[in-house]
Amino acid sequence: MPDPAPEYAHLADVPLRLEAMLGRLTMNMRAVASLEKGSVLTLSRSAGDNVDLCVAGVDLASGEIVVIEDRIGVRITDLLTVE
Repeated sequence: MPDPAPEYAHLADVPLRLEAMLGRLTMNMRAVASLEKGSVLTLSRSAGDNVDLCVAGVDLASGEIVVIEDRIGVRITDLLTVE
């Protein structure tokens, strides 16, 4: 990874929680209470759609889900910029 700009060097090792958001849905309490092992939740995304990558709730990038041996990862496809 490239070094940060000098004015941000003191922040380079601060840990950040990066979240890959596969989807969101709204459910009422009755539906949540009826969830059980094996329940399937239908999300708003389709197979092959990109996932959003967020830090502290702020969109940072998007990417596609990839399989790496027995794990999954996200290949960055687009870095969001401030306009």
